Amino acid sequence: MTTHPRDQIRRSARLLLLAWVGVLSLLVPSVAHAITNGNPTKDDEYTHVGAFIVEVLPAEGAPYLIQLCTGTLISPQVVLTASHCMVRDDYAPEWGEVFFTLDKHIGDGKSWRVYDSVSRLEGTPVPDPDYTGKAHYAYDVGAFVLKDALAAAPYPQFGTLDRSLRGTTFTTVGYGIERYDKQKSTGAFMPPKERMVATQPLTNVTPQYATFSMNLARGHGGTCYGDSGGPHFNAAGEIVAVTTTGDIPCKATDQATRTDTEAAQDFITGVLANPDKYAAP
Repeated sequence: MTTHPRDQIRRSARLLLLAWVGVLSLLVPSVAHAITNGNPTKDDEYTHVGAFIVEVLPAEGAPYLIQLCTGTLISPQVVLTASHCMVRDDYAPEWGEVFFTLDKHIGDGKSWRVYDSVSRLEGTPVPDPDYTGKAHYAYDVGAFVLKDALAAAPYPQFGTLDRSLRGTTFTTVGYGIERYDKQKSTGAFMPPKERMVATQPLTNVTPQYATFSMNLARGHGGTCYGDSGGPHFNAAGEIVAVTTTGDIPCKATDQATRTDTEAAQDFITGVLANPDKYAAP
């Protein structure tokens, strides 16, 4: 639930935030460190979760990289994410190619730019054909098919959700923007830096969505801009949803699209069964 430096930072960060909120709506909640009220992951933890990086091609000056969304490698070639992160028509005009990286550290947390040295995996964005767009965010489960398969195992499995699980603690992971205090203003936002993890209780389940609390006063964590597409894991380490949206200041509510629905599973299994159909030549 979607980077740049000073003079340029304001314009670029504003452009990025507008793209994230209005166009891509990479809403996910963030707190003291990055993911809201979270902590950096350990080096050997959640290594299948990575970040989407987009190349910015300004009219003047050299190209640079910014962080876009979060995703999870679920097969040698398929990255699970949110459809709204994969819709090319919604990208800002100067955004070029999108890459995926499994690097733990992607930036210094001071500049909105991603390190030039970050590893970049090429691939093809694949939104669900039934995705309804930013008006409703229905069917917001997407994929990114890597050009070259990766050798890694085991891959995360999928879990199920129902209302009996309300109040149960789940784990969310992402690379989104940081938040350095608890004030309501988005002025508390800081640039993305690294892979982060937080825990949060499930508050509601609907036929398409799962809602999690990220109430800072109660010690809950959550997601923020740039965490969109990131996984929500149950206690068994199974993916139950991907981040879709949340409240603007990333302080209260984290809404994720369920991955256990028939529609989501049909899309996911279809891509997993035939990744070559989508892979770039």
